Amino acid sequence: MWTSTMVDFGYKHSFSKEDLFEVRRDEKFEWTKEKFDMLNAEALKGAKYSLFKVLFKIFRGKFLCALTLMTIQNILQFAGPLLLKEILLFIEDEDAPDWKGYVFAASMFVAFLLRSIITQ
Repeated sequence: MWTSTMVDFGYKHSFSKEDLFEVRRDEKFEWTKEKFDMLNAEALKGAKYSLFKVLFKIFRGKFLCALTLMTIQNILQFAGPLLLKEILLFIEDEDAPDWKGYVFAASMFVAFLLRSIITQ
């Protein structure tokens, strides 16, 4: 893990600013503050002020990405029990083709795998 190397380095040496990685411009406080001040000044001129709208304009990309991933994760969370139900119905039906069982099992594996990846 990346934290292990930082902990080892910090144990052996004192940290300085040069030891840290460079933060992207859009993740720096100065950039966020400039953007907030500009959008907030515009919003204060209007009749209806909304702090949420100002913050949404600043972080809309990250917010929408997180919202999309969480929606997919929630859908996949319900897929597990539904696929398990289909597997149990498949087991009860002696005339069902074998490929259906493989498809349900593979779908359940993929759903849990994707859910784990998205959650992390």
